[in-house]
Amino acid sequence: MNVEKSGKLTTLFGQFNMCNLVLMGSKVLHIKNMVCPRCIKVVNEELISLGLDVKHVELGIAEYENTKDISESQIEALLNKEGFEILKTNEEEIIERIKHLIITTVRESSVNNSFNYSQHLSDQLHKGGSIN
Repeated sequence: MNVEKSGKLTTLFGQFNMCNLVLMGSKVLHIKNMVCPRCIKVVNEELISLGLDVKHVELGIAEYENTKDISESQIEALLNKEGFEILKTNEEEIIERIKHLIITTVRESSVNNSFNYSQHLSDQLHKGGSIN
């Protein structure tokens, strides 16, 4: 996974093979049901409300430092209350990444009828490292 010197994630599409990665003292959650900018805002606000030091939030991912010793079950309960789910398996992460790639592609680009979604997904899923 690409990480800037500040410790922030540079892309949603980097390597991932653990559900909760530890990067430079930060913890990364992979979250289901984040589909819009409002979801990003809600997740960010909820994590801050627990006293977590939020580093970065984007569709499907939240990076934070746990300076208050908050349990993962507390975080999960709070996010579940808002309709989100912490992904626990590699397969769940891959499915969620594919959904986010499709959402992002449709929202941010003007695709035509000849656009090859399969090739685009393959390129993006393998960008930055292995998906295993």
